[in-house]
Amino acid sequence: MNDTDQLASSPVPVRDAATVLMVRPDGPGGFRVYAQRRSPRLRAFAGVWAFPGGSVEPQDRRPEWRVLLAPFDERQATEQTVYRERTTPAIETRDFRRKFRPLIEKRIGNRVPDDPIPDSSLDPAANLASWVAAIRELFEETGVLLTEGEKPAVVMRVQIRQKVLNGDMPFADFLQEYGMRPAPGLLRYMGRLITPSTETRRFDTRFFLARLPEGQEPDGVVGPTDEAVEDGWFRPEEILDNRDGRFPTIPPTRYALQTIAAFRSLDELWAAFSPEPR
Repeated sequence: MNDTDQLASSPVPVRDAATVLMVRPDGPGGFRVYAQRRSPRLRAFAGVWAFPGGSVEPQDRRPEWRVLLAPFDERQATEQTVYRERTTPAIETRDFRRKFRPLIEKRIGNRVPDDPIPDSSLDPAANLASWVAAIRELFEETGVLLTEGEKPAVVMRVQIRQKVLNGDMPFADFLQEYGMRPAPGLLRYMGRLITPSTETRRFDTRFFLARLPEGQEPDGVVGPTDEAVEDGWFRPEEILDNRDGRFPTIPPTRYALQTIAAFRSLDELWAAFSPEPR
């Protein structure tokens, strides 16, 4: 039995997911990261600050994505995934466990198991779908499009965003109708975190870095998803300091913030997570 089989045999299914750390310049050399505060009425992770993201959906695996993404394909997605998971810096499950195990074990009152970590090279389809999910989720939660081609006006994007969220218009259909193509080069793969088997909901979450595209801004409409109630751009240290308890976060978010806070400039951060040189 390999690692993937062991993980799949867990009584709690593991869902693929994607999270995007969207960053923009801030003053001479600095940068800020975009975050949203989740609604206090949500069942999971209520009231905490988080990054845009969510589960990989069936629509993210539709065959037409191979055409829309070309020449980027499953092979390239897998090469970048494997390279980053073997190269530092990276968001990495074993490192996360080592740093946050005491905090998590105190919260759950139980030991965090050393669950196996599946080999990314064995699931190219999931690797590619996570890139699609990252681009889609960023649009659904912020209105920002990581695409090539002329984009609809902001007012129109807000309306379409609601249709995509409601399931009335698949994201791929939206891009095709308006003559846009996804731009995977605007994302950089950072690594993955896998929820321990002690949790009742488990995710295999791929993390991505994205620079805010020139001429775009989050549309500020945080209500359509019924998840976010507040958003903004913050220095990583600002959230990590959590003065007066304003920025509650969960360990994976803190870990990701600590990862990017180690860099002094946006250019340095972006270069550090570059794909494998060719």
